[in-house]
Amino acid sequence: MFNNYKKLLIAFIVFSFSIKLFSFNVDTIAIVNKKIITSNDFKKFYREKLAKYGLTDNYDLRIKYLLNIVYDELLIAEAKAE
Repeated sequence: MFNNYKKLLIAFIVFSFSIKLFSFNVDTIAIVNKKIITSNDFKKFYREKLAKYGLTDNYDLRIKYLLNIVYDELLIAEAKAE
């Protein structure tokens, strides 16, 4: 199961970089199982999380939060598939 997540994560990273490189949609941060995560969505939820927990914004925290969103979407998709 975890290997599937690794494969999907690698595919996500490659796909997200290809989107940025070719500028198909600058607002799109990630696409996970047909769900599009936009920069506006990310900013809204990220700011709420910072305020709620009193965290300081930094690059590592942004990446970790984005990966958490992706993992959540993968878990939801896996649960729906079963």
